[in-house]
Amino acid sequence: MHFPQSRRVSDPPAMDEPEVDFKRFLSYAATAGNLEEFAKLLAAGAEIPSDLTGCEQAEWLIGAVKSDQAQDFLELLLKAGLNPASVYDRIGDAYQSNAFIAAAERGRIDLMEMLIKAGADPHWKSPSGTNAAGEILSCLLSQDHQHAPPDLRGVKQWLDNHGVRFDPSCDDSQRKLQYAASG
Repeated sequence: MHFPQSRRVSDPPAMDEPEVDFKRFLSYAATAGNLEEFAKLLAAGAEIPSDLTGCEQAEWLIGAVKSDQAQDFLELLLKAGLNPASVYDRIGDAYQSNAFIAAAERGRIDLMEMLIKAGADPHWKSPSGTNAAGEILSCLLSQDHQHAPPDLRGVKQWLDNHGVRFDPSCDDSQRKLQYAASG
């Protein structure tokens, strides 16, 4: 593929480039949480690839969760067969995450339940031991109370009701809590 000189690496690829790599375009739209562009690509003949790695699936699902149209986008990806239990692990064990945790961090119980119904495990822990409850506690401590935060207290209650608890022996969760409390 040939890119114009003025194109920055961070710019999205141009649709009029020869030999369109639909997977790359779909990936860009999905990870950016852009359902409108994603839908345009599907309408133009793109297909959701069946060879996405687990990490790529997690990136797409996390992007969908962050979208302004999260419920519709997530539903589309789950119906296409993306694995709701897939894990984002591109930068190491201590930073693993998944769409369930992303939904919890955004206060989206509706998305958490959609993911569970599709097969996500609310009790999932990273190799370092962090889980959704640990992430929520650090988010609660660091919330800027000047802005309308997501309903993290409601998510914390939901997690408690479903047996997902903060693990005080998890070094990663302890580190995040200390950082959140210091800010």
